[in-house]
Formats: sequence, C-alpha cells, structure tokens
Amino acid sequence: MPSRPAASAPAPADVPFLRAMVAHHDRTRVIAAAATGRITDVELRTLVAAVDVTEADELASMRRWLAAAPDGGTTGPAGHHPHHDAPATADPDLARLRAATTDRFDAVLVEVLTAHQRAAVTLARTHLPAAVGPEVRDLADRVARSRAAQIRLMAGLPAA
Repeated sequence: MPSRPAASAPAPADVPFLRAMVAHHDRTRVIAAAATGRITDVELRTLVAAVDVTEADELASMRRWLAAAPDGGTTGPAGHHPHHDAPATADPDLARLRAATTDRFDAVLVEVLTAHQRAAVTLARTHLPAAVGPEVRDLADRVARSRAAQIRLMAGLPAA
C-alpha cells in the first residue's frame, strides 16, 4: 500500500476552522451510525452511507493536517460550532433521532441531517474568505458545495 505524503502544517488562521469541522464531521458520523439499520428509504440509506464515507475521508485529511500543526492543532479557540463540546448523549437532535419510531425515523433523520449539514455549509462559507492554505480553501469550498447538494437531495426524498 503506498504511503501518503507528509501533511503540511495548516496556517494558524485555518486551525480553528479545521477543529470545528472535525467536531462537525464526528457528529455527522454519530448521526450516520445511529441511523444504521433503521432507514427504510433506499435513496436515503444510500445518501447517508455516501455522507459517512465522504466525511470519514475528510476527517482523516483534517486530522493529518492538524497533527502537522506545531501544537498538533490543540491550542487556540475551537471555532464556533453549536454543539462542538456537547457529548453525543446531550444532543437533543440525536436523542430525537434515537427515539423516533420506525414509521417516522426517515423523516426525523432528514430533519436532523438537513439542519446539521446546513451548519456545515455555514461554517465552510464563513471560513472561505479567510482560508489561507489552498488545501483548506479547497476543503471549505467542497464542503459548502457538497453539503448544499446533500440538502437539496434530502428535500426531494419521500421522507422529507
């Protein structure tokens, strides 16, 4: 298996964004895991699986970049994210999703995931004008565009 090239350190101005996006992506993956085996709509199941794979890949990149930062990306403000520091058990949307009945699960998932991905779009669009590193700028642009597309896809599903 070929090794990945060493990650370059992110610019200090990009670190808070990366930290916030890592927290956001972690939460997305918790949502996807909570949906495993419960989604009844085939299109929604495919979309959630694709979201999970995409965000796992992006997480790996962001974690490599943060690890290359002089302080490992651990100091400074975490960036604003509505549930950045809240444990998954304290997330009311996640609790709502876990409590959803089978007949309402897909609709609740679409509501929860749509709101969650809107936050990703906002975070990415907010950082784009300030992004310093080309990799981070590309990530922010890709997140803004792809999550907006996911939201449009979810709006067209029968569960919406």
